[in-house]
Amino acid sequence: MNAANLAYLMRYIIAGIVLLTTIFLLRHAIRDFSGGMRRSIKPTPGYFLLVPARIGHPEDRVRSLPLFHTTIIGRHNNCDIRINNSNVGKRHASIYLYDGDWYIEPLKKHHSLMIQGIPIRQATPLRNGDKLTFGGVDGITLIFVDERESSARRGVEYVVPLAEYREDLQRRPVSSPGAWLLINLFAVLGGGLLVLQMQAEFGIMRRPIFLMLAAFFLILNLYQLIIPRLFRYCDRIVIAAVTQLIYIGIILQLRLTLLRPVVMNEAIEEHAGSILRAMLSLVVPQMGALAIGLVLLPVVMALVARTRFLEIMYPVCLVLTPLLLIVTLVFGGGGETHGATLWLQIGGT
Repeated sequence: MNAANLAYLMRYIIAGIVLLTTIFLLRHAIRDFSGGMRRSIKPTPGYFLLVPARIGHPEDRVRSLPLFHTTIIGRHNNCDIRINNSNVGKRHASIYLYDGDWYIEPLKKHHSLMIQGIPIRQATPLRNGDKLTFGGVDGITLIFVDERESSARRGVEYVVPLAEYREDLQRRPVSSPGAWLLINLFAVLGGGLLVLQMQAEFGIMRRPIFLMLAAFFLILNLYQLIIPRLFRYCDRIVIAAVTQLIYIGIILQLRLTLLRPVVMNEAIEEHAGSILRAMLSLVVPQMGALAIGLVLLPVVMALVARTRFLEIMYPVCLVLTPLLLIVTLVFGGGGETHGATLWLQIGGT
């Protein structure tokens, strides 16, 4: 049995591997999504905002306001906690749980927000007993309460077990070892068959192609191990899905570029040199672009995780995308050959 016959039989196995991987990832993604929905709609146990009684108003009652994983505070009807005060913005501030700690952040820079009388302009961690003032001196003050810490200070045991508390509040990382094993199996089988099926005339490319596939294989597996440890709550299912798409893209592109139909064998024998150069001109830029993207991936993830880069770029892209499309349609080339202006000439390219 030659490599061509083996590849013909293996295509069904490889298709089955891709299908099983998709089922694994989809099942875990749905489970993670439904679990996140359940966590987000339940108030977090042991945490709340206290509405103190106003001085000189004996009729006031002390009230507690529940906190969710993300709680929006403001005057708007859609806010989780509504404050009827003209000094408070419609969506004034957000209190949210991140990695087991609580933070408060004004949703606009001009919104007046103070912790213990100190103005804040960015996300700030909360501590038990912090007095939160919304809307300045004429606004309203709420007190952040951590029942666990309050109980510890009083020497009283908190009634909610620690294990139950952590299970409710913290998102557990979801992973699928079975899917990752299938993804690597697909990469090994697909890459191996691709190298074996290359025509003898292109044998000089076998070693570089093999080394390139091995490098991508090692880098992607290294990212799977390291990235979730570098970035809090990094979604392993998303990483696995992206990796699967990268492998499929690499193998399909190399298959279309390097493996030619049998009817072209005679032409390949006569013009192997020129065809080889043409193939290299196709493969090198594509794989080079992918390599650059993988190198920049951790940098982009760090930028997104630690800054508001995506929030800033979102409106910019909304404006630039249709604008560049209009510019291309008006000043672009390709209308004579393709029936539409599809590209712009920049310099000599």
